[in-house]
Amino acid sequence: MISAVDTDEVASNFNNVTKPATPLDLLKAVYRNPNQPIQRRIQAAIACLPFEHPRLSINANVAGLGDRIDNELLERLERKP
Repeated sequence: MISAVDTDEVASNFNNVTKPATPLDLLKAVYRNPNQPIQRRIQAAIACLPFEHPRLSINANVAGLGDRIDNELLERLERKP
């Protein structure tokens, strides 16, 4: 876990972070700064991963498929003796 730090102190140590900076900007500045301890840089890089390299996913919309399945199930239930 990244330890709590004063953002003004951290921002003063990084020339590429401007106020107001987003949390992502701050994390990028941390992992790009060679003066930071390697463990802190690794933790900052890990925290940035989902926002810099989102996972690929596939979404499919099949219009009406749910209705057809529901109707077929209801018909089969009605046909049962």
